[in-house]
Amino acid sequence: AGGQQPRFMQNLAVEFGIWRTLRGEYKVYNMTLPGGHPLTQDALENRISMGPQTFSGDVMIWNWRQGWGFIRVDPHHNLPPRVLA
Repeated sequence: AGGQQPRFMQNLAVEFGIWRTLRGEYKVYNMTLPGGHPLTQDALENRISMGPQTFSGDVMIWNWRQGWGFIRVDPHHNLPPRVLA
């Protein structure tokens, strides 16, 4: 998970290896999503990269406590059709 624990990890299908320590404890290693996909926040939120192009706009609403917001894209930018769907 890139050194960080992603949020919302309840009821999530994963693949991993298990090893036993010298103290008899069991530990997990190489935990990934099914198919070996990295366990990142982007993957958990089903985000797909649309390429290196960037866009600009204005933050209309920002919820700093929960870490989300809404952005109004500048009118001269044409967003890809998949983004608009």
